Amino acid sequence: MQQPVRHICFTFLLSAVLALGSFGQTLPFGINMCGGEFGEKEFPGTYGVTYQYPSNADIDYFYKKGFRLIDLPFKWERVQPKLGGELDAFQLKEIKRVVAFCESRGIKVILGMHNFGRYRMNGRDLLIGSPYVTRADYNDVWTKLAKEFKGFKNLYGFDIMNEPHHMGAYSWVETAQQVIKAIRSVDTRTTIIVPGENFSNPDTWVKYNDGLRNLKDPSNNLIFDAHCYFDRDYTGKYLLPYELNQVDEYVGVRRVKPFVDWLQKNNLKGMVGEFGVPGNDPRWLKALDVFMRYISDLG
Repeated sequence: MQQPVRHICFTFLLSAVLALGSFGQTLPFGINMCGGEFGEKEFPGTYGVTYQYPSNADIDYFYKKGFRLIDLPFKWERVQPKLGGELDAFQLKEIKRVVAFCESRGIKVILGMHNFGRYRMNGRDLLIGSPYVTRADYNDVWTKLAKEFKGFKNLYGFDIMNEPHHMGAYSWVETAQQVIKAIRSVDTRTTIIVPGENFSNPDTWVKYNDGLRNLKDPSNNLIFDAHCYFDRDYTGKYLLPYELNQVDEYVGVRRVKPFVDWLQKNNLKGMVGEFGVPGNDPRWLKALDVFMRYISDLG
């Protein structure tokens, strides 16, 4: 999702097993606990005003609702204010607080960098791979993060970049391959979650991301991440009334199916890291029900 909106937002993990022709391993639903990635126009921002990580009470609320997986977003510029520099002590303390509290509740955590393939410097969003934000810079921050968090037993995965898009000459496939290698130099256990170009859109996955099937992980522990929204422009903003979106209750299934087919064809694991609808029209909720039944049946 490109901007925060009020809607139901979940994570669903699924595992493709080509030999069976179906999805064999059942994995959990989760919840995106947004806040740490907010206030992206102001760095570092004011904690508790422009951005905030979830409180223990927030986590307990979803724990009581039955969730055992959370996706915890953060901004690169906050955890590492200077490229190549040390990680910020306050950010580490707060993120570790969340992960440790989740561990005490038996909740698994995904750590997700929400930077869209960029790093903001002097008011400009600079592409990873460019001379200003090199792949070595990107590898550096993830190597340091992996060292800090690999000891947590409830760490589900590192989501290496939320919704990269318009990467131009700086191939996302090459960037992803390099950072996988960097993370594995310090952590051979934790799952690495790989998003797709073009905002991780499942409907255009093959067009923009077919090359991701060639990624090499010495630990053979990658999960590919797509985001699926149902509105006409795919953004998840839901700015138009239902009828003006020209969709029906099967819109989510149609949009996610190219991604599912790609996983099955290539015997790869995948997740739907974001999907959601507004609560202002029961027809959206119907589309969500159809979508959730479809992906649940895959598990």
